[in-house]
Amino acid sequence: MNDEEIHFTGAGEVIRRYRTGRDLTLEALAAKIKRDKSTLHRYETDASPLSDKLVKELARAMKVDPLVLMRECLMHIRPKLRYSPFGTLLDEMLAAAPEPAATP
Repeated sequence: MNDEEIHFTGAGEVIRRYRTGRDLTLEALAAKIKRDKSTLHRYETDASPLSDKLVKELARAMKVDPLVLMRECLMHIRPKLRYSPFGTLLDEMLAAAPEPAATP
């Protein structure tokens, strides 16, 4: 298996929406993922790319299923996927995935 990270831009708004929906400040979430507030701001404004590993880290810090957050990022970047056969397949795969372990 390849451990190379996948980098992408265009989904920072999704991260911000999840963060603010959980009443987390930039400072609070940045501290949870051990990054500077300015770095997190760059992710949220698409000034710096996200990676698959970072999305997983952010999801865990916000107590969100990483698969759900990754799907939302993908659908935000490519909105036409939402109603495509591929989007339907992603939804089915997500529904069939085992529940993630609870995060402390």
